[in-house]
Amino acid sequence: MIGKHKSTISLTVELDDNRIPEKLNWTAEDGGIENEEAKAMMLSVWDSKTQETLRIDLWTKDMP
Repeated sequence: MIGKHKSTISLTVELDDNRIPEKLNWTAEDGGIENEEAKAMMLSVWDSKTQETLRIDLWTKDMP
């Protein structure tokens, strides 16, 4: 039996004193991405239990 491959995508959010995002970084090792900076992120996941989409949008205060 062949084992399943797992892949991790990680997001890091640095906040200021008012909890506003100052810096966003992400890593996806299988994609060759290591600590890449982003100005905005949108994440959506499906909750099959409640049959709805859960979503969070983040952007830094210096996003052009």
